[in-house]
Amino acid sequence: MAEKKSFVDDFEEYEVSEEHHPSKFGYVVKWIFFLLILFANGALIFRVCMAEDPRAVKSLAVNDALRAAYREYGDEFEIKTQHVYDMYTSDGIYYSTGLFYIPKARQIQVAVRYNIRTADGVVAGTPNNDMLVDVLESIRFFPPSPIANGVFVHHARSHVDISASDMRSGDFFAFRLVDDSSNYYTPTSSVKTTRMLYVYHKLTFDGVPEDGTNLYIEIYPLYGGLPDYTTVLGRMRVYSIERSADDYAISSSLKKELSRE
Repeated sequence: MAEKKSFVDDFEEYEVSEEHHPSKFGYVVKWIFFLLILFANGALIFRVCMAEDPRAVKSLAVNDALRAAYREYGDEFEIKTQHVYDMYTSDGIYYSTGLFYIPKARQIQVAVRYNIRTADGVVAGTPNNDMLVDVLESIRFFPPSPIANGVFVHHARSHVDISASDMRSGDFFAFRLVDDSSNYYTPTSSVKTTRMLYVYHKLTFDGVPEDGTNLYIEIYPLYGGLPDYTTVLGRMRVYSIERSADDYAISSSLKKELSRE
């Protein structure tokens, strides 16, 4: 009687005459797909990292006013921080960060940020800002001519193109601080930095009240280096008396910097 073969025996006797290899096209498609995923994830991570504000913007800037107040008040000297009440203007173009309030020095430090791709629309002119188009164009291409009442005579044009380089290198905006009593404060220091698509202005204001008032940043257009305080482009409440303020830890290195003559 013939021996009956099992299924396993049949399988072992089966020989594959030719190994199967994926086609070159499939291999290329697989690697393209892999690289696209890698690139998308890398771009997302890079975007998130670049959206983070630079350390210099979020750090306290030690200056002579702070050193003088620290020497005078010693242990009573304190630095307050607070999450900005209105981080963005109503149109979303301007953003505030890095708030420091130093009551004994009567000083506020805060940074204002804008994206060059959105803020250039304000500079170049929007449907509600045609005058700025004319003024900017005349400043760039024609010298302004002052007349008796202090108003400039400009040569109007219908459109202005502002490059990314212009937005990074030029100054198009002015800033002031205002309190609840309508007292205005101009910056005693303004440090401009750029990072990718963003422009930052780290502003220092001196002579502000020690307590008991809200503080607001107002943004205005600059015409040939002169601010137009009648045109408010944006407004943000940067310090609120309705919110509690946090104590900023004064480290040993910061004490050393504050004590420096």
